[in-house]
Amino acid sequence: MGRLLFVLVFYLLFLGIDWYIYRGLRLSFPLHEKPLIKLISQIAYWSVPVKLTALMIWFLFIYQGSKPQTSQILLFMGMFILFYVPKLILLVFNGASDLLLLSEWIWLKIKGAPAEKPGFLLTRKEFLRITGTIIAALPFLGILHGIVFGRFAFRVDKKKIKSPKLSNKEAIRVVQISDAHLGSFLENKAPVRKAIEAINDLNPDIVVFTGDLVNDRAEEAEPWIEEFKAISARYGKFSILGNHDYGDYTKWPSKEDKEANLNRLKEIHREMGFDLLLNDARKLNIQGQEICLAGVENWGLPPFPQHGKLNDALAQHDGSSFCLLLSHDPTHFDEEVVNHPSKPDLTLSGHTHGMQFGLMFAGFKWSPVQYRYEKWAGMYAKSQQQLYVNRGFGYIGFPGRVGMPPEISLFELSA
Repeated sequence: MGRLLFVLVFYLLFLGIDWYIYRGLRLSFPLHEKPLIKLISQIAYWSVPVKLTALMIWFLFIYQGSKPQTSQILLFMGMFILFYVPKLILLVFNGASDLLLLSEWIWLKIKGAPAEKPGFLLTRKEFLRITGTIIAALPFLGILHGIVFGRFAFRVDKKKIKSPKLSNKEAIRVVQISDAHLGSFLENKAPVRKAIEAINDLNPDIVVFTGDLVNDRAEEAEPWIEEFKAISARYGKFSILGNHDYGDYTKWPSKEDKEANLNRLKEIHREMGFDLLLNDARKLNIQGQEICLAGVENWGLPPFPQHGKLNDALAQHDGSSFCLLLSHDPTHFDEEVVNHPSKPDLTLSGHTHGMQFGLMFAGFKWSPVQYRYEKWAGMYAKSQQQLYVNRGFGYIGFPGRVGMPPEISLFELSA
């Protein structure tokens, strides 16, 4: 009964919004004299809310509250964001237009004067509606571009890291990828293979993956083993787990099934050629230079799990050599890493995705995710320690990236 009431309220609310927006569009662009165009526009417009309502009913009643398939989630979120972000803009402009109409009607009633017709000029009400439609078209086109092209527009971001603990003259090349969320790629293997080619073209000494290989289940990564196995690095590939890798966001028949899923995912890391770091470290000798590479399991502020054991991961590090720490959630940096006596020199994280939406140009960056995470994309420094937050390789929920392209990070470590 509760679900039925929720769907009814949801449907009536959005039906009301859709009717109001459609009314405004018809007032701005009258089509009543062209029946065929009117019919086509009606079918095109109302097919979206009908489809979303059908998906909502499917999620809540057919699946009985369990998690839907990834393709269905991506379809729902893609359609919802693509069409309803612009509609919110139209809602504001149409509301302003109708408030202006109401105020003019009240004023004319008080004065007892007839309404004036402007002739060939637009009234202020019509101007607001048409302007709102034009402005709303911009995010629609931006979101559409993010869905079709943006989620596959991999970008290589290069950073030079200098440290007195390093003596090598030739830079040690470390490539980071994060948040693959392989289940969301479905059958889109071509762009992933192209991105992997770009990784190999960087000639990395080390490749690190900082968590969230899947959305929920190990089976999502099964079709991608050969692709990620093709990633090559001179001194090895290393990985850690992220919050999604533990299977906490889906229902399992039993605790044993959930544990088996995690164990299989760990095996897949190894089959892909990654050395999975589970609260431990490796000492690497690169160009005669000793590097400590440590990795912790996911550690985040609630509600995210805290499996990470930083003391265990850094037990063999005395602070004399350069230490590279892999930790999925950037909040771990301020909460534990900077205060640890071993003081890792560079921490690599992911997790935020840059919310897959924002602006980045000429050193300026903005995303709504910054109101949740202080450190959410790029380089940060504190107490002579550095943190880099990767924007992520894949996507989850919304099947696109708007102004926040997927990232392959290259770090050049030198004296």
